[in-house]
Amino acid sequence: MNFTYWVQPTPTPSPVLGIASMNGFILDEKGSVVAYHQTEQLPLIQASIPPLTIGDRIESEELLVTIAVLRKLQEEGIAAVEARIYNATYMELTMEHDVHILFNTTNDPVLLSSSLQTMLSVFTIEGRFPKEIDFRFSKPVIRYY
Repeated sequence: MNFTYWVQPTPTPSPVLGIASMNGFILDEKGSVVAYHQTEQLPLIQASIPPLTIGDRIESEELLVTIAVLRKLQEEGIAAVEARIYNATYMELTMEHDVHILFNTTNDPVLLSSSLQTMLSVFTIEGRFPKEIDFRFSKPVIRYY
């Protein structure tokens, strides 16, 4: 199964120029740019990155970890609406029901997705969803608002 992701660069203090930064682009699961225009509904990843052209490969550890987490979640049937990469210690996924998942590059994508799948199942049964689940610590922190 092939996975692709829609990446929308976020504004930076000195915005980068070029079609990639203005229109976003599509990445494959290895972080290679495959197209410039979104042709299907794909998870949105927002990150500060330099201009890229088709065939370029992104080496950003934060982006590659985010892609690995999104891929594992897709394999488990869990859809993320959006991912934002702030830095190596702060990445955020937005899930259905406006649940925000915080994680970093030290999180194992397999463990994170299985933990999240278990938690989301319990929340669905309870009919109550948290606003935020933070996996950046040794044990997940769940916040309700």
